[in-house]
Amino acid sequence: MDIRAEQLAEMSQLGVATIWRAEKGQGVPPITKANLQAIRRALEDAGIEFIDENGHGPGVRFRDRLPPDAPEASHNEASP
Repeated sequence: MDIRAEQLAEMSQLGVATIWRAEKGQGVPPITKANLQAIRRALEDAGIEFIDENGHGPGVRFRDRLPPDAPEASHNEASP
């Protein structure tokens, strides 16, 4: 996913300078909790899933494109 700071600022309704401050920080970004939540919501709306620490540390991944209960397409069907 290629999102520029200007795009993320628009998506999260924050200023570009806020996004830049968040990017430069190490560990917890040096921005308010409300701004951090706005960025997280914007990324989640764009298809990013935040993973809680599960022994291997926290992380992110792309959300599944299909619902978990959707049947998988069969690759064994004969072509007409």
